[in-house]
Amino acid sequence: MRRKSRTGVVVLAVCCACTRSPQPAVPTVVVRCSVRDLASVDSSWVTVRAAGFTFCVPGSWSSDRPPSAGVDSKRWHGDGSSVAWDLGRPRSMVAPDVRFTVSGTVVTVTKTAPIPPANLSPPAVRPEPCGPTSNAPFLIGSVSIVVTQVKCQETWTTTAWSTAPAMFVQGEAHGASGAELLSRIMETIRFTAPGH
Repeated sequence: MRRKSRTGVVVLAVCCACTRSPQPAVPTVVVRCSVRDLASVDSSWVTVRAAGFTFCVPGSWSSDRPPSAGVDSKRWHGDGSSVAWDLGRPRSMVAPDVRFTVSGTVVTVTKTAPIPPANLSPPAVRPEPCGPTSNAPFLIGSVSIVVTQVKCQETWTTTAWSTAPAMFVQGEAHGASGAELLSRIMETIRFTAPGH
């Protein structure tokens, strides 16, 4: 009995898969930053449309996703920094990649071993993983926002947040110049009127 070869079928399937036309690029509308009263923002910056507010980022930054339903991507990054926006309250004022270490001594006592004496020496002083937090309140139109900045383990986290409306923009940088850039981004937040 003669066996049929399936090699031809596999080659044909691979060739068809390789010759498919590429998906068209998703068009992105670039809107120049409309905040003109800030000297720290130049004409290359672009506007990010969020739900009920806008802010600007440098034109060299890119987003994670194309716009949808009239709003732009929630995450933007460039120049070693990143920024994200959302509605509600920020989950933390510290970047998610900051890790805290808790250490101590565990003593196991068995029936035959005597209980060790208490350690009366003061605990070793370790440097704090985070520096002091700065808070700066701002009034944008009729909306009060607070910009909080903290440095933890060489990561600066800058968060602009409001309770009415409940929203936030949070950025992460790994250097002092990036932290300054995040502060400039937070200054560009503007709230849009309903229906705009």
